[in-house]
Amino acid sequence: MRKILLLFLLTVTSFHAQSIENPEAFKKCRKEFNKKICLADEDKDNVPFYLDQCPKEGGPIENGGCPWPDTDKDGTLDKDDTCPTIPGLPENNGCPRSIKQNDCEKFCKKQQIKYEQFQTEHQDIGKVYSLLNKKILSDVLNLRKKDLRNNDFGISFGYIQFSLVPDGSCDPNPTKIKNYLISKFWNKDIFEYASKKYNKEILIRRMYFDEYFNPELEKLMGTETFQYLLQYSDKENNNIIIPSKSKKRPKDYISIYIQFITPYKIEIITPASPTIYEYKNGQWESYQK
Repeated sequence: MRKILLLFLLTVTSFHAQSIENPEAFKKCRKEFNKKICLADEDKDNVPFYLDQCPKEGGPIENGGCPWPDTDKDGTLDKDDTCPTIPGLPENNGCPRSIKQNDCEKFCKKQQIKYEQFQTEHQDIGKVYSLLNKKILSDVLNLRKKDLRNNDFGISFGYIQFSLVPDGSCDPNPTKIKNYLISKFWNKDIFEYASKKYNKEILIRRMYFDEYFNPELEKLMGTETFQYLLQYSDKENNNIIIPSKSKKRPKDYISIYIQFITPYKIEIITPASPTIYEYKNGQWESYQK
């Protein structure tokens, strides 16, 4: 009986050791949470919390526990899609019949020219957004007053879709334009303001920096914002984490997402109270959707 019990304990210990795929990541998680949370798998994707970059969305371990994106919603995942933001057919590697795979590069060059024209036409849009970004921040957080008072909550900003930033990708206007506008809306000044005023940890998810992305990111954000965020890069988890004064890690975040209907018409994405902000006659007006 004693031998059987010893064998059972060895088996359990061996199984547990094998289940810790990244001891350093597990150790880091244990410093912030307990063992039960770190080994939990809320989204049932077989990626434990301590390894899962999207703990509430199922996804493969190869993508950090996050679902593979399908930007154009055509059923061909971006990683397999020659035209990741143009809806197409699986048999044409995600490109529509009207665009042959060899023509995708030509198409994107034309789109790049249109995008650069858009940038030129809206090069001062940041000044217009500086009249609104603090108000949107305040409006969203006012909807979550109870959570804001809770030290277990931080603030998370919906930011650029950086996986599609480099010009090497077949990326038509909508994504590039959204990235350009969001980088002008949320900038160094607003991140510093939010951190100081609310004293909460600020998180920008899946925001990694490397040699492939950095030139385009700096060009997109501007050097000041790029260098500011770079210093808070958490490369291990592909996040930007701007710590609060207490440096206590929150258990959850108040998320702020905005959608650009046009450069001068913006919607706060929240189920509680969807609000539209529109720029008219030199000022921003708001109304419920």
